[in-house]
Amino acid sequence: MTLSFFPTPYPDETHFSLYARYHYWARNRSYGSTAYDLFGNEKVAILQNIPARLEKLCSKLPEKSYITPDVIISEHSFFRLFRPFLSHKKASKAIEGMKSTMSGLNSVSADYPVFYDYLCFCEQCLNEDEKIYGETYWHRSHQVIGVRICHKHKTWLYESGILNPSQQLKRTFSLPWKGMDGQRFAAESAGDYEKNVEISEYVNWILNNELPHIDMHELRNRYLYYLKKMDLTYFSGMVRGKEFQEKFTVFYGDNMLKALNHEVDSKNRGNWLNILLQKGKRGGHPLSNILLLVFLNIDREEFWRSEMPVELPFGNGPWPCLNPTAVHYRQPVITTCVVTKNSHKKLPIGKFCCDKCGYAYARTGPDHAEEDQYRYSQVVSHGSLWEKRLLSLAAQGLSFREIGRQLKVDSKGVKHHLSRLKCPTKGCKRKREIEKKRKIYRNALTKAIRENPGIGRWKLHNSMHHVYYWLDRHDDVWLKKNLPSPRVRKYHGKQVDWVQRDKILAVSVIMAGQNIRALPGRPIWIRQETIAKAVKDSTFRRYLDFLPLTKEALAKATESVHDWRLRRATYKECGEEHSNRSVSSKVIGKVTL
Repeated sequence: MTLSFFPTPYPDETHFSLYARYHYWARNRSYGSTAYDLFGNEKVAILQNIPARLEKLCSKLPEKSYITPDVIISEHSFFRLFRPFLSHKKASKAIEGMKSTMSGLNSVSADYPVFYDYLCFCEQCLNEDEKIYGETYWHRSHQVIGVRICHKHKTWLYESGILNPSQQLKRTFSLPWKGMDGQRFAAESAGDYEKNVEISEYVNWILNNELPHIDMHELRNRYLYYLKKMDLTYFSGMVRGKEFQEKFTVFYGDNMLKALNHEVDSKNRGNWLNILLQKGKRGGHPLSNILLLVFLNIDREEFWRSEMPVELPFGNGPWPCLNPTAVHYRQPVITTCVVTKNSHKKLPIGKFCCDKCGYAYARTGPDHAEEDQYRYSQVVSHGSLWEKRLLSLAAQGLSFREIGRQLKVDSKGVKHHLSRLKCPTKGCKRKREIEKKRKIYRNALTKAIRENPGIGRWKLHNSMHHVYYWLDRHDDVWLKKNLPSPRVRKYHGKQVDWVQRDKILAVSVIMAGQNIRALPGRPIWIRQETIAKAVKDSTFRRYLDFLPLTKEALAKATESVHDWRLRRATYKECGEEHSNRSVSSKVIGKVTL
């Protein structure tokens, strides 16, 4: 059945407000009557967030109506707010679901609860709507969670007492009216007003522009690109998490983020700000993305419509020649750069070659500062100009260190390149001198050994120490091979008679134990240290393996801790004159304790 009329949509009007105006002008008494008129089913749930069954609705509109499912989706629903942060597959499924049934939209509405519990309005907008159109309606840009200021009048919005249709238990159609009451939003702290204005303007801009589809991976790369410009990423491209979260929190303030239900818990690695920048298929909550975009302070058209700038690891060139012998030293004359990849560290390697002088060098990137272009990791080729200068400086008789200072290489590098170019140097002359001196000193040492048979190494060293030292430094292998054999010293000390010593010590140990036990006064604990002190020999304990009798006597003479305590307790109770009496149970109890 074709509808006899249908309201003309107003600018920024929600699809739910459009249905509510039809309900009002059709003078329907119940929600079910309007639902049946529009969709042919009295039990259809008409929600605020995303429309559905639009093909069914448009098929009932008058023939000359310009309203199509695409018009309602783009201009009177909130789908444009979701679209930039959905994957292409999910967005296509959502559009298909809005045109037919609610299937395919449950995941979208569950992932993005982006509406207030109550419908919101702007007082000035209601007055203007009444004046221009003769009636009022619900504005789409006022219903998004996080929008608390009217983007047009820059005044705080009001939260009405009318529940959002998705929160209603009993389905009804309601319209705002001029002079209606509500709870006004307010700033949590100084400076929040400007941030709220930016958020509302950004939401309104997204709702009124058909933004190009950006892949989730590409969207993340754009975020990282602009964070890098703010020096909030490491050289590897990873975000400086702690510093970034601190600046983000300071930018909005804790109170405002708490009011928007977007607090950043820096102690939790899984907070929403970290998840938003992680690799994955989810685009995150629309308000989360808008908060980040406002923080980055990027031109909207630049971010969404311009091509992502391609960052070359070594810049766009030209690059400087680093040949210190060329007149164009450090001047940008190299026009080509061959980039390869380090298979181990996964870092780019750039190779630069100067066509004018043949100097070529390589550098591990990427470059992070302007000074990096004058750095190199390896010289691939010095070129003919550099080599000619090297030969010229060598011919002047300069030292290796001075040549290296002028040519930007170390002294070892100078020697290597002179050897490679087969250039005679003063190093060759020194080598010949060493060979000559080696021959003389070898003959001198051989002659001394031959003329003094049986001479020892020490006497040989003292008689010709200069020759000995020189050969030890420059020809140590030959010296060790031709020196006289070292003499083996004979031991002339007396042998220890362990048997005799064992007998004497065994008797001394037994006597010492008896003497210590018989000492008057407080009993002394008889142990190895006490006996060693008594026999005046503290070393015999180290050789007990050679003194079996002493070892046995020592075991008998010493007493355990328990025996010593028992003897001490007896002394305390009975005194010295009764030390041989039997021990009472009282004493045994003390010892046990």
